[in-house]
Amino acid sequence: MKNNAEYTNQFLRENPRGNWRTIFNFGSLSLSIIFLSTRLSNVTFWEWMLLPVMMVVGNLAVYLIHRYPLHRYWKFYTFPYNEHTVKHHSAYQYHDLEIHSFKEICNIVFPPPVVLGFVVGYIPVVYFVSSLILSHNAAVMIVLGSAIYFMLYETMHTISHVPEDHFLMKSSYLRFMRNHHRLHHHQRLMSKWNFNIVYPLFDWLTGCMVKELPEGIPADNSKKKEIA
Repeated sequence: MKNNAEYTNQFLRENPRGNWRTIFNFGSLSLSIIFLSTRLSNVTFWEWMLLPVMMVVGNLAVYLIHRYPLHRYWKFYTFPYNEHTVKHHSAYQYHDLEIHSFKEICNIVFPPPVVLGFVVGYIPVVYFVSSLILSHNAAVMIVLGSAIYFMLYETMHTISHVPEDHFLMKSSYLRFMRNHHRLHHHQRLMSKWNFNIVYPLFDWLTGCMVKELPEGIPADNSKKKEIA
């Protein structure tokens, strides 16, 4: 079995233009948020309230997607498991979570087809269906909230992989979420604990949240990877 250094270096060799993957993801989501924001006018209080509702829905969606298709091997659809559990969790483990350069972010964010599917599939379809039963603003708020949460996910996931001495770690909240995610990357915890990325609401509600290594589970002291 390949170690984390081999997986990371192989991924970077196979994706020499990986920076464009990062730019595409953040650029597409940013443009979607800007565009959807311009579609709003005369928003009522109850329409605004759909944004926090979508922050909760997004947290639940990430919990379910992360816990099941990303960490469960389904013979009929292996892509999520292979991309996340096999590749991502092999490249970044509890003892060596850090990215070492901008080019490594492409190994943290979702594959571009996922983001593309969200932008050209999820957004128009969910807007259309929502607009059949809700106001235009409400329908926009639903997809806008989804896009904002997706952006928050990609951003927080990237931040969770920065070095411990990064200036962002001066924030106690970002430090807390980095440790939350680091625990998830322990090979013996990843399929049962700490699935949320932005804030651990549904990890807490479902009892799937740990703040430190459980007793009897040793930290992995393997040698840290060296990126070629």
